[in-house]
Amino acid sequence: MKKYLIVFFVILFFASSSFVTAKEGVGQGQLGQGEGQGNYNEDSNSVENKNQLQIQNQGEEQALQVENQEQEESQFQEDGESSRSGLIDEANNKLQGLKNIENQPEEVKTQLNEMVQNQEMTQIQLKTQYDKLNNRKGLIKLLIGPDFKALLDAKKELQQVEVRIKQLEELKNQLVNTGEETMIEEAIQALINQQTFLQNELKAQESSFSFFGWFFRFFNK
Repeated sequence: MKKYLIVFFVILFFASSSFVTAKEGVGQGQLGQGEGQGNYNEDSNSVENKNQLQIQNQGEEQALQVENQEQEESQFQEDGESSRSGLIDEANNKLQGLKNIENQPEEVKTQLNEMVQNQEMTQIQLKTQYDKLNNRKGLIKLLIGPDFKALLDAKKELQQVEVRIKQLEELKNQLVNTGEETMIEEAIQALINQQTFLQNELKAQESSFSFFGWFFRFFNK
């Protein structure tokens, strides 16, 4: 009987040892798995944080680019408006001077007065269309482009200016008193200066970058 008890306790001892060893192995495995999972979570969080930081930096860079573009565009428009207003005012003054031409045949004076009146209306329309173009700026212009309808209307008015310049050149050749020829030449040059500046502004507007301008351009052809 004593022999059986000894064998029983030996078996119990080994069984207990095996159970403890197995339990420790499982614990270590779970700990290792936990550490691995923790490392994975840390790596995943690190990658996610980097992505978020990159997106944030890209957003800040884009916002800064838009802000810089708006500032440059605003300064450019202010300079352009000042130059344009000066050229339009100069052309208007020269056109007004043509109304003072007296020592010419009635037919010539009538044609001059009609031409001046028509050009004065064109000058008003030009200012209106260019004001519309300059009111479109910043983020809106970057997204949908310039005011394409105002662009088209401005082009039509500039074509009328070309016609008036040719009319003035023809009338200059009909003058009887050549002493008043200088007044017409100055009016022609003022219109040419205005024309050149406004055409360059239109080209700059048309070539300005926008994301969806091509779409809005399609509906304003």
